[in-house]
Amino acid sequence: MPKLNLAKEATASPATLRHDLTLVATPFSIVVLIVAAIAFALMAIGRGQDKETHQAILTELRGLDLNNASLQRDVLRARAGLLENYDPLVDSVVALHRNVAALHSLFSMPETVKADNIEKQLNEVQQSIDTDETAVETFKTQNALLQNSLNIFSHALTNLHLNDSGDAHLALDGLDDLGNLMLQYTLQYNPSIADQISSELDTLASRGSASSPYIRLLEIHGRLILSVLPEVRATVGDVQASDTINRAQRLQHDYLDAYGTANVRSQWSRVFLGSVSIFLCAYVVVLVDRLRRQTERLRRRLDFERMRRDVEGCFDENAAPKESRAISMENAVQIIRVFFEGSRCGFALIDTNTMTMELAFGDDFELLSDPARIAEVLSETDSATYRNLQKPDALNFAIDAAYSGSALGLRTSDRLAALCIVEFSHPRLRPSSDEISLLEAAVRLLFQTFDYHRKQDERETLERRLEHAERLQSVGTLASGIAHEFNNILVAILGYAEMILDLLRRRSTTRQYVEEIVKAAQRARLVIDQILALSRTRDYISKPIDLVDIIEDIAPLLQVSLPNGVELQIQDMTSDNVVEGNAVDIQHILMNLCKNAAEAMNGPGGVISIALQRVTIPSQQVISHGLLPAGQYVVLTVADTGKGIPPSVLPKIFEPFYTTRAKSGGTGLGLAAVHGNVEALGGHINVTSVPGMGTKFEIYMPRSVSKPVPLSQIFEQEQVPLGRGEIVAVVDGDNTALAFLEDQVAALGYEPVGFSSWEELTKWLSAANHTADLVLIDEAITTDELSYGDIEQFLRSTPYLFMSEQTEDRGLEPHKTMILRKPVASTTMALAIRSAMQNAPNRQALMLNASEL
Repeated sequence: MPKLNLAKEATASPATLRHDLTLVATPFSIVVLIVAAIAFALMAIGRGQDKETHQAILTELRGLDLNNASLQRDVLRARAGLLENYDPLVDSVVALHRNVAALHSLFSMPETVKADNIEKQLNEVQQSIDTDETAVETFKTQNALLQNSLNIFSHALTNLHLNDSGDAHLALDGLDDLGNLMLQYTLQYNPSIADQISSELDTLASRGSASSPYIRLLEIHGRLILSVLPEVRATVGDVQASDTINRAQRLQHDYLDAYGTANVRSQWSRVFLGSVSIFLCAYVVVLVDRLRRQTERLRRRLDFERMRRDVEGCFDENAAPKESRAISMENAVQIIRVFFEGSRCGFALIDTNTMTMELAFGDDFELLSDPARIAEVLSETDSATYRNLQKPDALNFAIDAAYSGSALGLRTSDRLAALCIVEFSHPRLRPSSDEISLLEAAVRLLFQTFDYHRKQDERETLERRLEHAERLQSVGTLASGIAHEFNNILVAILGYAEMILDLLRRRSTTRQYVEEIVKAAQRARLVIDQILALSRTRDYISKPIDLVDIIEDIAPLLQVSLPNGVELQIQDMTSDNVVEGNAVDIQHILMNLCKNAAEAMNGPGGVISIALQRVTIPSQQVISHGLLPAGQYVVLTVADTGKGIPPSVLPKIFEPFYTTRAKSGGTGLGLAAVHGNVEALGGHINVTSVPGMGTKFEIYMPRSVSKPVPLSQIFEQEQVPLGRGEIVAVVDGDNTALAFLEDQVAALGYEPVGFSSWEELTKWLSAANHTADLVLIDEAITTDELSYGDIEQFLRSTPYLFMSEQTEDRGLEPHKTMILRKPVASTTMALAIRSAMQNAPNRQALMLNASEL
């Protein structure tokens, strides 16, 4: 995000915004002035040396420098043996002669500026070039001889080393450094090295040369190199010390002095006429610029009026519904950005007491989140304050002349101010007072339009909330009395039904009828809790709780309660998601939202996901059902892939007794209870839904810094559902594991009956008066002869659970079988047994891991 600095700018006053043209310029007067300016300009043109001749002389003088430098460079390259021939040396000498001849021709022209000694200096340059040419010819002869001797010397030395003859080796014995010494001597002249080479050549000569012709060649050309190399070095030094460059530079200096003197003489004759011509041209430019600026001001005013209509059109009730005020504001900000040709634009409402941002639209700027910089913009007492914005890397000399953006603060009341920032991709010249006035008018227009529609929306929202609160109050008062009376009756129904179940231990038709009574009573109790949640008449206990613990605790129950084919996904969650609230209320929220999501599925294959995250809201935001204040929140998200909620229904979903499933048994209390529980937690709800794709509920609960209370202290003994003596048959081939499972089942309040094989179980169940309320089976007893289908067919309506150490698919039918992952914790076992017994007519798959509970 680009960082912009503030540059102070005075607020434009109305007097500076009015421009009066004191001179009326007609097209005729402008044409007359232009003709006069051209006439004076032509008169100001004086005779003198033309530019082409001057440039030609300078070119030839530079050519002398370049060609002489090339000659010296090529001499060194030829000395090092890097040139195949001496053509470059000849070319450089020829070019030098050509430069001197061209200069003679140019200086002989009548209009050419001449000095007294120009011709003499040019002849001296010619003599120096002739001297260099003689030295080059000498160098060519000497260097050719030297390079030839070096090649023969190297060739002979190489052949001697490759010769297998004993005489050759004897002759070279002790002379291994001869080649290295010669190489050093050619690279760097040194008399001591020359003496060593001469000594070794004498030694080589004393040993005789009849053994090999190469030894004689080494001696002859070695001595030739020693004699020629100093002469070559001396000739190269003469070429390098040539005075051609110095003489050419003196010639150039004298010529430029003469040329400058001649120009000064002609300048004074042109000053007056040229000044008159320039003055007339400048006057014409001023007149044209005044006309242009006046036309530009009128055009910008017309464009502003069109922009005003476009901004007001963004808030048109027919084009923009009330639910999209934020989108309308974003569009209006972009219209202003385009009008001022900015790359980015942002608009914010500022609380002048705290200098913090309440609402922001458009692009994000670092300035809008810095109270100190906001106060700097709004520090003036005037209602409107303009500031130039500069980038940190702007040059100091350009700060007062260019700017990278504009910031305009507008105090609208004692508490509220509007701040608009327009940023440009490239620095611009300082804005005119007209442009600042247009920016102020645009900010006023944007604020007034937004403020008007915001107040209208707030008024309608308050009216709806008042109506909703009155309806809730009346419904809650009525429902509370009914719920309390109904709860007293329900206690008796549920209590006597449970007592009958204690007497009916074995499975029978009567027991099934009583179980249905208990189930109906439990569902009725949930309805009562929802009604009481509307009126908030029950006692509310608030404690710091970690939402991760609550989700992990209720996850098995949520999974069991979902219809067939609906998948529950719980996203990875981190700890420290602590809020102040009631754990039971949060569980009711999850149960109601998951139940509502499951009922919204179009069929099997739907997904319900639960997620947690911590967020920080920097400023107040508009959400689907109200406003979300700034602060730190823990967000509980429940999303589904169902059919979604129509936009016309979304505002009514939290109203009591409002339901779209009245024919299928909907009460309209589930989401109303969720709304009541969330309000009790001090939270807020944001609902987003796309018809045909799904719905997402986001519950914002204020984050707590207190240490969370463990769930074991909240739920105490209600965590583990215990049995009432129901018979549970346990089948496990491992006797040790079988004994452990029997003890575990007995500790949960059930009557265990253990079997080490499937045959023992079938024999026991086939006997008279033997029945089991549930069968717990280790999947390891299954074989090729005993399949899962055989087990299902034999048990029929008797509920059963499988235990498995494997995680892959075992071929079980998900809609009929529950699977426990070994090792099984007591809590998991209790939940699974209770769930399987209560949902025996319509069992669903439950993939549980004991380590998760």
